[in-house]
Amino acid sequence: TFHPAFLYESIWCLLIWFVVTRAERRWSFVRGQSFTLYVALYTFERFFMELLRVDDASKIFGLRFNAVLSAALCVISPGAVG
Repeated sequence: TFHPAFLYESIWCLLIWFVVTRAERRWSFVRGQSFTLYVALYTFERFFMELLRVDDASKIFGLRFNAVLSAALCVISPGAVG
């Protein structure tokens, strides 16, 4: 059996859109902060989507490479805007 990953991702992307637009209205973001928030939230979701996949992929530390990359981008992205 498979999870409806496209449905999960679509719902998550709508939620991200809502959060980013609300955050922009509430706080004065400097240039790039909206994009950084989007990257952090999207890669957070992408990490878990990669864990649901059942196809073959290269692994690092016992996790799919894409999941490790998503986790790294999620952690690094908030520090991208100073």
